[in-house]
Amino acid sequence: MWKTGNRRFQRLLEINNEAEAQLLGGYLTERGVPHIIQSYHDSAYGSLFQSQMVAWGYLEAPKEYEPIVQQVYADITAEPDAIGENAERDTMIGDDGREEPNSEP
Repeated sequence: MWKTGNRRFQRLLEINNEAEAQLLGGYLTERGVPHIIQSYHDSAYGSLFQSQMVAWGYLEAPKEYEPIVQQVYADITAEPDAIGENAERDTMIGDDGREEPNSEP
């Protein structure tokens, strides 16, 4: 667990691969969500231990950002057919991480 200023970072989710990590990091940065993405890769052992891990790495962020982190991750890992379904929710996660009514028809 990391601590910067008066914010504590907690491990919120496991990331499957580097592509997911890059997408997730980009979207969270755009939304101003403080986060740390850490790979399980260890340069001393190459990818020896990383290949034995279930996930590529993990993301840490302050607990209060967990809803937006989970929502963004769900959106980028959703099957292509499910992406359209996500837009039909009654509520959406706004840029500030809070739920707001979905104004789309």
